[in-house]
Amino acid sequence: MTWVRQNEIQVRTPAREQTGPVDVVIKTANGQANRMGGFTYTSQRGNNLEVIGQLGGSVSAVAVYGHYAVIGEGPNLVVVDVTSPSSLQPSGRVLLDGLIYDIALSTDNSYAYVSAGDAGIYIVQISDPLHPSVVGLYDTPKEAKWSDTLGGNLYLADSDDLMVFNMSNPAAPVILGTTTGVGEIYDLDVAVINSSLLAFLAVDGDIQVFNVSDPAAPQRSPFARCPA
Repeated sequence: MTWVRQNEIQVRTPAREQTGPVDVVIKTANGQANRMGGFTYTSQRGNNLEVIGQLGGSVSAVAVYGHYAVIGEGPNLVVVDVTSPSSLQPSGRVLLDGLIYDIALSTDNSYAYVSAGDAGIYIVQISDPLHPSVVGLYDTPKEAKWSDTLGGNLYLADSDDLMVFNMSNPAAPVILGTTTGVGEIYDLDVAVINSSLLAFLAVDGDIQVFNVSDPAAPQRSPFARCPA
């Protein structure tokens, strides 16, 4: 169980063969606490099951390139032909292992970098809109959520960490640097301002700004904690 914000928590129930009570671990930004016997399995969950299909889901992310939009529909990445905005036509889809939070595109729009929570970052080929396909996966330490791309690098909010990847080889992302313990990140954007490469993070009601010109050693800017 993870505290996200006031009135919101995230709960995960892993696969289990036995029924009965189990301990609950409650995680917050300041640590964790255990509650003995805090949850009871009343039936087996998640054993010997294989997902062979999925339909529908809440649309949670979108990125547009050319005449196509890439959307996150539940755990599905769907490529949609938007040539006629009044009659959107799905072209292709691929089922991922995790709900989609955000989608960023490579500089040539050939790949979608898909933030899929606990599952990590999926790299999906979209140069063939009819047949999108997974070409890579990076399992981040926490939950891959919000992302942006600039200059061939991917900037990722992994729960409360800022991660920077080089995506020269999309099938094998190379991590350049990580800044830990920033605070729960709810969105991010990257831009060049006055010759500096800056990452703007929405963190716990504030805007934090990091200079990521050297991705191996991001520096918090002096004006980092501006009230939102």
